[in-house]
Amino acid sequence: MAMPPSLPSQSPALTTPSPIRNQRNILVTMGLCMVQGKNDYRCRCSSGSCVSDLDVTGAICHNCWHPMSSHRDYSTHAITRRYDLEHFTNPRADLVDELIARVHDYHIIRVIGPPASGKTTLMKLMVNKLLEMNGPTKSIHVLTGWDKQEVCGAPGWARYLGQKTGVHGEEWLSNPAYLLLDEAQQTYWDSGLWASFFKSAGPGWSVFIVLFMSYGSPGEGLEGFESELYSSVPMHFGPDQEIFLRLEKSISDLYLAQKPVGLLLDENEAMHVVTRYASAAIQPSPSLTPDLKKGLFLTSSGHVGLLTSLTHVLHDVPELYDLVQRGVSIDWPTTSKILSSQPRKFFDLLSGYPFSKGLPTLNSLRDPVTVQVFKTAIAHDGIYKASLRTGSKEFKYALRDIWRNGWLHAVESKWDIRYIFASQIHRWFCQCLLTKISSEPDITIPLPLAAVEATTNLQPHHPPDMQAAQ
Repeated sequence: MAMPPSLPSQSPALTTPSPIRNQRNILVTMGLCMVQGKNDYRCRCSSGSCVSDLDVTGAICHNCWHPMSSHRDYSTHAITRRYDLEHFTNPRADLVDELIARVHDYHIIRVIGPPASGKTTLMKLMVNKLLEMNGPTKSIHVLTGWDKQEVCGAPGWARYLGQKTGVHGEEWLSNPAYLLLDEAQQTYWDSGLWASFFKSAGPGWSVFIVLFMSYGSPGEGLEGFESELYSSVPMHFGPDQEIFLRLEKSISDLYLAQKPVGLLLDENEAMHVVTRYASAAIQPSPSLTPDLKKGLFLTSSGHVGLLTSLTHVLHDVPELYDLVQRGVSIDWPTTSKILSSQPRKFFDLLSGYPFSKGLPTLNSLRDPVTVQVFKTAIAHDGIYKASLRTGSKEFKYALRDIWRNGWLHAVESKWDIRYIFASQIHRWFCQCLLTKISSEPDITIPLPLAAVEATTNLQPHHPPDMQAAQ
């Protein structure tokens, strides 16, 4: 008679302990390797990793072959997920790639521009690209601001940086990770941070630092006017270590990064933003003609905060929004005619948009010398540095403070430096501010022809003369 098969629990083969089933392997991930040696040798492993049994005492890192015990604890402060960005955000691939190339070359760079010029969005785009490039192999740390009370309470910059990133400040130079600091102008007061950390960063070290800075200090006082919160930058940056509003070219072929880049959008980027922003912010989605998009680009000079503000005007001006609701295609001549017919309303609308954070306040225009500088810049569409040779000391100081706050920008022009407005709308806006504080019944500054063209007669193939000056 056939015997029934043995039950699994009765099978000798299955009752024998299985070495495979009892073995437990785990993936161990740790932080920076701290091994150092002669001649300033430092291990460049930024993340220890190994597969080990439960006893990791003698485990060896598969990346650098140093003991896992020589690695720091894994940092939980690093960015590991991509930022979600607004639907209309342009990827700005060329600018992001150039920023990454420059920080790899110089190890510390800064991006500086007025508020609402796209710096924070650019920082997020850069983080997303770095995550795409490196995955978890290089840590990315993002900080916003540098609060004096918190730093002093740590106490000191090094401990504060350790609290925020998991890596003590004095170990950051040898840390092959990225440190991106938004609102970095708030660090100017901390001489220790600049002297011991930022000034030391360079090709001989492992850290990569990107400082995103605003001119002045919006909401907390204006430099040279309402307070002296932030003064000049505490260190010198080379030409290729600085990215400004406008395209900046290297002054020497010796510099590694040669591609000119700036915060201002180019024409294709701007038209992409207008199209996507209008469909996201205005309902029903408006029909915009190509000449309208180009007119908005030329009027804004590619300043993203102003560009989106001008696009939003299509919703906030009843005569324009009526066209949107009726499904009528909106062109540039119609838009510029409507806006120029009601300049006071146009000014009031712009005053409430985010881009106005980068413009002077009424309080900052109480000083008569400051007013004189603005009058000169408005009347002549800028101020040449050469003209300052005969100017008063007070005029020069006022221009310096205006420049530091980003209300006028320095560009090379005809073998000289020219201080100009970010766009013709910025120029016109400042003229309106002067009108509000004028003690005379009518403004004494004639409306510059170029500013009129920017809001009324501008044809897309005829850019404002400020564009030509660039």
